[in-house]
Amino acid sequence: MNKTDKNVFGAKKSSIEYWANNRNRFSELYPSERHFLGNCLENITTVLDVGCAAGGGASFCTEINSKVNYTGIDICGNLIVQARKKYNSIGSFYQYDGKNIPFGNKCFDLIFSFGVIHYLIHWKNIV
Repeated sequence: MNKTDKNVFGAKKSSIEYWANNRNRFSELYPSERHFLGNCLENITTVLDVGCAAGGGASFCTEINSKVNYTGIDICGNLIVQARKKYNSIGSFYQYDGKNIPFGNKCFDLIFSFGVIHYLIHWKNIV
């Protein structure tokens, strides 16, 4: 299986429902994620979430810092549609090809990726 296949995550209704209903609150993150992300979010203004799924990152980022300008990208169009439906008022969401982050020289104060890099064959290029 190609690990960047756009149909792997978010193709099934159960996957979309999971990401739409889980990991949307800061308290739902793993302790290690809360440890590193919590302190960072308090003092920044722009975030890029690589592998944003159904957009829950917009919720937990703005839960910590309401002034955060959140951007999420994911390879799955179905998940991006869900993210836009639920979180369009607090974030911007874009589908991308899984290989090239589509923002050129734009800078972000923080870029994070939870649960994605270990699936990628080309993880060094993304990092």
